[in-house]
Amino acid sequence: MNIEQLAKKVARLVETARKLKTDNERYAAERERFINERKEQERKIAELKKRIHALELAGGLVLSENGTAPARKKVAKILREIDALLALTTETVDVG
Repeated sequence: MNIEQLAKKVARLVETARKLKTDNERYAAERERFINERKEQERKIAELKKRIHALELAGGLVLSENGTAPARKKVAKILREIDALLALTTETVDVG
């Protein structure tokens, strides 16, 4: 192999390396964009779940044809959730 052929191969390798580096940078930026989009969608999902919970709560507290039974069940559920949260906070506060 002569020097000219070797120089051509080296030039091709250098060009290929540049192209791969450019591609890699583009893919890294695209990956970062996808990660940010995923985080934003997860945030929106969490927000929508909160809204659904609030709407379910509001719907359960509205008196219906069945009288106060659905509202009483919903209030009981809320009280159980509050009791569970209070129990968790007292467990984390009781260090001794």
